[in-house]
Amino acid sequence: SFIYAANNGAVIAQNSWEYAWTGSEGQLTATDKAAIDYFVEKAGTDGMGTQTGPLKGGIVIFATGNSDLNEKVLPASYEPVFSVSSYGPDYRKAAYSNYGYWVDVTAPGGRGEYADGKQVFSTYPQGLYGFMEGTSMACPHVSGIAALVVSKYGLNTDGTVKPGFTNDDLKD
Repeated sequence: SFIYAANNGAVIAQNSWEYAWTGSEGQLTATDKAAIDYFVEKAGTDGMGTQTGPLKGGIVIFATGNSDLNEKVLPASYEPVFSVSSYGPDYRKAAYSNYGYWVDVTAPGGRGEYADGKQVFSTYPQGLYGFMEGTSMACPHVSGIAALVVSKYGLNTDGTVKPGFTNDDLKD
């Protein structure tokens, strides 16, 4: 999916999945690593490496997971990835959110029961909507902000590509 997305114009890849927790730090599979690396390097460019999209190189954004672990969780802790943990309505780390020095940013992920209104309003299957909580709710906030930044700094006012804006610029 990362390779397909990069080859078809995507420059932001949002992800809310993780490897199963085994109790010890594992390794990223070779295929997942290669696919993420491809997206980070090739998204927004043509076969010659010339920028064709609003961002030269892509950003891969991952939710950190909901196990309240102060341990690296893959693929969110993979260095090229931009990892997102979650805070609750009290602006503190959500009780479920994975955390650690490897996390890049935290965003609102909700906390509490459906009835108390402290969750994030989100989409459900079959065109429905409802309230949810988790780092998977925080991750879209960051992807949305990334898209706004890319539209501001990666495109001219007429919608054409403004060359020179990179995935490192976006992270900064």
